[in-house]
Amino acid sequence: MRGIGFAAALTLLAAAGCNEYELRDTEHLEVFHQDPSAAVDILFVVDDSPSMVQEHQKVIDAFDAFIGEVVESDTEYHLGVTTTDMDDNGGGLLIGEPAYLTPETNGGDVAPVFMEKIHAVGTDGSGWERGLQAAKRALFDSPAGVGDTANAGFLRGDADLALIVVSDENDCSDEGNLPQQDQLECYEHDDLLVPVIDYIHAYRGLKGDDELAVTFSAIVGPPGVQTCADTVPGRRYLTAAQELQGVTGDICDPDFHEAMREAGLASTGVRTAFELEAYPDATTLEVWIDQQPVAEDPEELDGWSYRLEDNAVHFWGDAVPPRGSTVKVHYWTGGG
Repeated sequence: MRGIGFAAALTLLAAAGCNEYELRDTEHLEVFHQDPSAAVDILFVVDDSPSMVQEHQKVIDAFDAFIGEVVESDTEYHLGVTTTDMDDNGGGLLIGEPAYLTPETNGGDVAPVFMEKIHAVGTDGSGWERGLQAAKRALFDSPAGVGDTANAGFLRGDADLALIVVSDENDCSDEGNLPQQDQLECYEHDDLLVPVIDYIHAYRGLKGDDELAVTFSAIVGPPGVQTCADTVPGRRYLTAAQELQGVTGDICDPDFHEAMREAGLASTGVRTAFELEAYPDATTLEVWIDQQPVAEDPEELDGWSYRLEDNAVHFWGDAVPPRGSTVKVHYWTGGG
């Protein structure tokens, strides 16, 4: 997939002194390339419920960190904003004028226009946050070259796609399956929600060419969240982010600068995490960027670390592989 590059595994058998019944260790060398996108369509889906006032301001404050990475990549971008409110016909429409930002908007100074869009999102929206459904409508109402649809021209046939959701609730995309008499239905009858994988297939289907990437990032409540009021784990968004290899941020954080910066990197094809093809003996991991060894950093500040939960090598701080670089990961599986 673009943005991750290719992974090649070199397999060797430690055969000396072994017979066919003994466990054989396997050596792996995986290679990844940081290839920036030539063009990307970026859709922010921002929760517009009454509990989001502070979070909207944190998105505005951190926008420079996001757009700075996009601009540095020299990627041709379209950037639109919609809400999680699907209670009326306005759900999924791109907010504000112009409908989406480009590198030429406002003479290249897009931050004030983005701020106006976030303010226009407001906090009077539905408490039934349906971000996955809103994103789908926004994208399917965006065919290139069609002038009579609300979001016409936003989505391009030759651009990557980056979705970024900001919400303090879990997704409740039901597409009419719930009676909607009590908001608890979203949690008590989640079997009636549209499966996350259906939305993932829909997003990917818009970019049928394997050379075009689709990423999904989420600034939402983490699992077991207890650190801020009116917030629940955004588990459906987190599932989408894991499947579509985006980044995740904690909506309870005092500021969103790091999450927005990483989302900007991911949007333009630059990864901070690289999923491995096999589960390694973590003690054998070695990592290089452009032939230079990188130090492990269990504190996750400046270096790399391995996370078992997503079987990925993560890079932190100044160790994030730059655009155009090559990452190599060497490790052993088996008995070590």
